[in-house]
Amino acid sequence: QNNIINGNVFGIYANSNSTFQNAIRTNNIRFNNVGFGVNPASGNGIYTDQGTDRLLIARNAIRGQQNSGILLTGTDVPFTENRNVTIQNNQAVNNSTFVNMFRNNTNIQIRQNTTNDTIVDDNVDQGTAIRIADNANGVVVSNNTIRNSPFSGVAVRDMEFSSFNPDNIDIQFNRILSPEGNGVDVTDERSGAVSVFKNTIRHADLDGIVFSELTQNNFINSNSATFSGDFDCQDFSHDGTGTDGTSNTWTNNVGPVADPGGICHN
Repeated sequence: QNNIINGNVFGIYANSNSTFQNAIRTNNIRFNNVGFGVNPASGNGIYTDQGTDRLLIARNAIRGQQNSGILLTGTDVPFTENRNVTIQNNQAVNNSTFVNMFRNNTNIQIRQNTTNDTIVDDNVDQGTAIRIADNANGVVVSNNTIRNSPFSGVAVRDMEFSSFNPDNIDIQFNRILSPEGNGVDVTDERSGAVSVFKNTIRHADLDGIVFSELTQNNFINSNSATFSGDFDCQDFSHDGTGTDGTSNTWTNNVGPVADPGGICHN
């Protein structure tokens, strides 16, 4: 705690399978990008790839990381997993991605953080603020304020480096303001994997909330998405038993511009 960590390959290497909780808190972590593009670990503020358990990351200032503010990843052989990680009350500015998750992650809480991107000229080289992929199970993204994300605010993707898609993902009570892509963007093909509840999304350059063609049995409830560049609510799934012919269930959502029209209302 209370360290300035600046100008390294990456800032903090966090790997510990401990009995009691470890904490990374109230640090100023900035511009750890030495060897970025050459060293695969470079550009991360907090980095774990060997598995960690019972870790609290709280009240840190994380700035200017060219890959991720926080990267949770691992290996399949040998199997490593990040478990019981809480990321809360951090302030992140001008990172390519705030939280990036690959491979095996279980019981991850991402809550009450603020992110902002103030440099629009570098957006082409950056990504989603909170990105969840691979074998992630039990991830809660709640009460975050995400401003000016270089691409989407929160994205739930498919398998990329593992044999499993994310499951038990809850996205709730977040404020996502002016993302350069979509507000909430879900392509996860696992049935019933994602719940999107009571989020507020404003001024997305593309869609406020979007579910891709092969998503199914997800629940999207009581969200408000307005002033989007394309659609406030869009669901590409079809021929399903969900709302308005989709394969997902949409209830009580506000979004004046929707496709199909029945998934959101004025």
